[in-house]
Amino acid sequence: MIPIYAITWNFRDTPEGFDKIVNNDYNYFESLCKKSSIDEFVILITCNRVEIYAYTRNEIDKDLFKDSLIYNYPESTMHLLRVASGLESMSIGENDIMRQVKEAYELSIKRKTSGKILSYIFKKALNVGKEVRTQTSISRGKTSIPAISLDICDNEYGINNKSILIIGNGKMATDFSRYLKEYRPGNVTIAGRSIDHARNLAVLYGYSYDSIKNLNNLIKNSDIIIAATSAGNYIVKDLGDLARNKYFIDISKPENIDPEISKYARLLSINEIGKILKRNEDEKKGEVEIAEVIINQEQKTIDEKLKEMMLDDVIAMFYKFANNVKKDELEELFLIQDFNDEQKKDIDAMTSSLINKILAPYTNSVKQFIKENKNFDYILNEYKKMLEQFMENIVKKL
Repeated sequence: MIPIYAITWNFRDTPEGFDKIVNNDYNYFESLCKKSSIDEFVILITCNRVEIYAYTRNEIDKDLFKDSLIYNYPESTMHLLRVASGLESMSIGENDIMRQVKEAYELSIKRKTSGKILSYIFKKALNVGKEVRTQTSISRGKTSIPAISLDICDNEYGINNKSILIIGNGKMATDFSRYLKEYRPGNVTIAGRSIDHARNLAVLYGYSYDSIKNLNNLIKNSDIIIAATSAGNYIVKDLGDLARNKYFIDISKPENIDPEISKYARLLSINEIGKILKRNEDEKKGEVEIAEVIINQEQKTIDEKLKEMMLDDVIAMFYKFANNVKKDELEELFLIQDFNDEQKKDIDAMTSSLINKILAPYTNSVKQFIKENKNFDYILNEYKKMLEQFMENIVKKL
């Protein structure tokens, strides 16, 4: 098995685990990877999923990743291709996920946590995501929850010049803040438990900000109230007549707005939006099938490329081992026999040529054998262990 894993907490497969884990930040998940001695990793955090894509020859410590679903290869890379293509999103065909996957990969490069294996896989996933959206109509229309919510609100109530309150300052609240711009609202206020976080988000879009402690007063002065937090209880409740003639949007899960408010005002809930998403999903079944054909084909390409990359690594180790032996032997020769610099260069070149001529037919045979053998990854691992042990013994002798 190629040691590539996808560790995921998400709204669909691990709803309980996701609710527990979602409040942790990037540094928390990075620390889990380091504790588990994962060699390479990319961390993807969105509103509806937290995922770690890992390449490691060490065993994954499942106790560190409680309540998660762990995919082994090839399901791990298939899952990433599906995520980038929008097939695993709450809203099928969502476009934002492409940006989020790209940002996750770029952050891993910046933090030096991904190497050539994960780099190849993520570049491939981004290309597949683009191809799926080019070859199908899977992303037509509004595809994100904030965009769909605001479209409904605008059609039913109107957004232009309205006063809007966004409760929360996380990823979903950020998406609402961005999408709102195209509806030309009046005053927009971001309210959060952390005034610093609320300020940081508000400044990005030229909005106002306040503390959630002033919630009732903020609601009183707002026409549209959007709840987008990860709180596990109702934070908007007991409003009575204060709720009249206002429009409430609650995309939080679990809900942040008491359903009783619907007695006084329009409440657009995540459950209602979910039904719209389900209808959209049903309408796009044909597009999903085409996307899956593209993904399955690309997975075959990934299989072949990864096999080639891992094989190249082992072949490189053959030559590294041979060159270490050559270096050791030449050093001994030069100690007992006097050669000038020109002669040393000639001897070094000759021995390098010998190594290439001797190893070439054998490494070509190994390549052919591994390409034709289904257990290529096991064979590669055994070769690598053997060569690492040889080189370790050489170092001990020095």
